[in-house]
Amino acid sequence: MKTLGTFDFARQPAVSRDGVLKFARFDLVIIDELGYVPFDREGANLLFSFIAKVYEHRSLIVTTSLPFARWSEVFQDATAEAAVIDRVVHHATILQTEEKSYRLQAAQDAQASATSS
Repeated sequence: MKTLGTFDFARQPAVSRDGVLKFARFDLVIIDELGYVPFDREGANLLFSFIAKVYEHRSLIVTTSLPFARWSEVFQDATAEAAVIDRVVHHATILQTEEKSYRLQAAQDAQASATSS
């Protein structure tokens, strides 16, 4: 699998809507760590436009540590939040893990090892 491109919705300067939507041509799009970096209103609107464009036409994988109840923090608009969640979960298989992050566990193990030495 190749990464054909990346777009940071939260950090890109003003970008044309067409610039974002070019990613809609790919068969599979992965949105990784949704909500890790907060969006401004323009970024949230671009992401909504993108998800609406690929809805029912492309495969979409979204990873996030935020439960759906906190997606309002990402979209800053309850209507956009509800519309995105509706599109993301329709036809979806949702995998939810309750396990501790392996990165967090490794950091805690390293810290415990350092303090016990």
